[in-house]
Amino acid sequence: MMELSALPVLPLPNGLKLALQSPRQEGCTKYIIKEIFRDQSYLRPGFELRPTDTVVDIGGNVGVFALWAAKQVKRVVSVEPTSSIDCLEKSLELNEITNVSIVRCAVSDATGTIELLQYPGFSGVTHAASFRPAKWGQRLIKLLWRKDQVEPVKVKCPCMSLAGILESSGIDRVDFLKVDCEGGEYAVFDAISDETLARISRIALEFHEIHPSHNHRRIVRRLRSAGFHVKIERSLQDRYLLQAGMLWAIRKD
Repeated sequence: MMELSALPVLPLPNGLKLALQSPRQEGCTKYIIKEIFRDQSYLRPGFELRPTDTVVDIGGNVGVFALWAAKQVKRVVSVEPTSSIDCLEKSLELNEITNVSIVRCAVSDATGTIELLQYPGFSGVTHAASFRPAKWGQRLIKLLWRKDQVEPVKVKCPCMSLAGILESSGIDRVDFLKVDCEGGEYAVFDAISDETLARISRIALEFHEIHPSHNHRRIVRRLRSAGFHVKIERSLQDRYLLQAGMLWAIRKD
């Protein structure tokens, strides 16, 4: 077993430190750090984080988003079913952060278990075992992070509905909901009630279309029916290579 002192600790642009479990995680994590901190992928007019906000992070992964948000808001709840979240747990201790909590499960349409396909060399694309990521996206990952790759493994994880997570975490209102769960977003929003949606103010969601049943328009229709303004951002690369895009939703006044 590798000594803890030998494991990577990555400095973040906001002065915090991110502890990893393995050097193999470094490539993917640096890519996510670039997306969130340098490219500012979660900054958009009207969606700025505020000191009084409660943030729910669905698809917490190693914790980059949670550590980005932690210094800006009142509370962050990071939801992640895989062992990648151990990195965030160690990082909270390392940085003496007390306003971030962890929920170790996937978000789905009901309480139970779900089988996921996990990529140890690129944890950012963990998805339901029944889905298949975009072919070009798979090739890009292999090309850029070939040295970090090992064969994906199937893991069984607990899952809960978003309503169940809010209840168990004692959350009455979500000011900012971040969703990046590699196709799992459809089960979340297919099953979500008007009552739960009424408790959410702003949503930043990365949608994926990696299964024949996936179509982001049905999430758009669901949110609009519940009183949200919705905007889609999708480059040609997102549409044709990665089969993904960003959805921004804000509750109407």
